[in-house]
Amino acid sequence: MSAMMGLIARTGFLPTQVRLRAVEKLCATRTAASAEQLLRILETRDAEISKAVLDGVKALGSVAIGPAARRLQMRTPVSQRAGALVLASAGTEVASVLPQMIECLQTATPDVRGPLLHAIAGAGPAAADAVPQIVPCLKSNSTAEVSAA
Repeated sequence: MSAMMGLIARTGFLPTQVRLRAVEKLCATRTAASAEQLLRILETRDAEISKAVLDGVKALGSVAIGPAARRLQMRTPVSQRAGALVLASAGTEVASVLPQMIECLQTATPDVRGPLLHAIAGAGPAAADAVPQIVPCLKSNSTAEVSAA
């Protein structure tokens, strides 16, 4: 069912209400498979659907952290960005994947770096180890990156 709901939500020609309902159903299932589908939906960059995904991911809690952390290891910035956005909305539970976030920060594109820095900050006191990797971001010309750091 997760794959079907994910396909419906990613299909741009369907009415927005239908796609939003598919996102709701995915969020309600609270499984790793639904978290994977939600991450794929975030890769489409549909603003209204993405907002619904990020709102719904909060209800998934720790279920979404593993799939989101795996996205950081992918080499495509759009996949990494989706993972970083989900981790940024997960709160202090992301401390368990802090090493993956710090590793990704080293090679992240500017589009990924902002959400990734928000995710690292969300780890709370455990993020203190990330400070040496964050300092170079303060030298960025991007106001969004500097404010995130």
